[in-house]
Amino acid sequence: MKLASIPAHLPFLDHLAARWIKAAGHDPQVMGEGTIVLPGRRAARALTEAFLRQMDGRSMLLPRIMPIGALDETELGLAPCGGADALALPPAVPAMTRLAMLTLLVLKANNAFGTRPTLDQAWPLARALAELMDEAEWAGVNLRERLPDAVQENHAEHWQTILQFLGIVTEEWPKWLHAQGLVNPVARQVALLESQARLWRSMGEQGQTAPLWAAGFTHAMAPTAQALRAILSCPGGKVILPGLDTLMPQAVFAALPDSHPQAGLSHLLAGLETRREDVEVWDAPGGQPERAAVLSRIMLPAAALDDWALPGPVALPHVSRFEAADQQEEAVAISMVMRHALEQPGHRVALVTPDRGLAARVATELERWGILADDSAGATLADTPAAVLLRLVAQMVDSQFAPVALLSVLKHPLVACGLAPGVCRASARLLERAVPSTRKVHWFCVMKI
Repeated sequence: MKLASIPAHLPFLDHLAARWIKAAGHDPQVMGEGTIVLPGRRAARALTEAFLRQMDGRSMLLPRIMPIGALDETELGLAPCGGADALALPPAVPAMTRLAMLTLLVLKANNAFGTRPTLDQAWPLARALAELMDEAEWAGVNLRERLPDAVQENHAEHWQTILQFLGIVTEEWPKWLHAQGLVNPVARQVALLESQARLWRSMGEQGQTAPLWAAGFTHAMAPTAQALRAILSCPGGKVILPGLDTLMPQAVFAALPDSHPQAGLSHLLAGLETRREDVEVWDAPGGQPERAAVLSRIMLPAAALDDWALPGPVALPHVSRFEAADQQEEAVAISMVMRHALEQPGHRVALVTPDRGLAARVATELERWGILADDSAGATLADTPAAVLLRLVAQMVDSQFAPVALLSVLKHPLVACGLAPGVCRASARLLERAVPSTRKVHWFCVMKI
């Protein structure tokens, strides 16, 4: 079958790699023939590691693993179908350049909101305009044609004012892009996807049988869905979905709210013009299918309220409930569980959470035991040493070189004031002991008065 799904209780990438190896007849050379398309670069790196685990250190030729957001423009340019269009695409405007120019256009808008926006107000507005253009281009919506119909004449006057302000993205910004010979990043990505879809469709018409799999997509905008349909048109094309819920009633699955985790898969199947019954389930021994069944039942939407009750008691091994008194106790408990798992030979452990604050607290607790957590989300720019120094300098200037703010800057590891780092630290400590003493007396007197 062209469509398949790996159940949620199985490791998706490991099972995907095992299926690819099995389809190649465990031949190390045949394994390198074909392409696997994934949603992003991180998934591509993880799939490479999954192949290495499946081969257990034995040599093999990896297939071409391609993130859909990093298409090979050279291949598209040399392709006989749609190659000229790919080569003729203008370069994308750099992200910071776009924000800077949009900020300038917002500042020039003058009384768009009844008052001239300041710089700190204009920058977030520019970012919002950029996100609006990106979402519209992914959805294939022409803002210049659709925005005038978004506000009726009988609406309040401020709606008309907002519509005039949005003229930045419908009138001013396209003119600037044309003058610079640039395009928006998403518009260029959509054009590349359309060229890639034409190439894959032509491969299908030519009868090329090399395996072409798309895996890991949980939702897809219109351009991505078009590319996936082109993959399905190829003789060796397959689309492998992660954790498709096959237990949910079809009427409920087809009308899931956007907040449900299966809603993206429901929309994706609709975009591929296929039914859930046409999806083959790639099951395998292992995992805990009963856990997935319970999660499917308890996450049913309100429309399926009559089907919420479980048929009977369900055993969920390795599932525990912990009620923490506060956030710190929660982080300590999680870190202790992770530490206990790491103490077992050959065990690995991962914390999956959307709460960045919780992840930071757990990493801090693990560090107390000498365990360095590899946070895949990275560190925020504001928390890097250079950014911390910039914030301290801004606070020092804003406070007119108050003692605490001044000493915070002088004691920062990146500050040397033209001296050796050790000399600068010693001078800062001397300044702290000698200078502020009289000022403290003055401050105390003022507070007493």
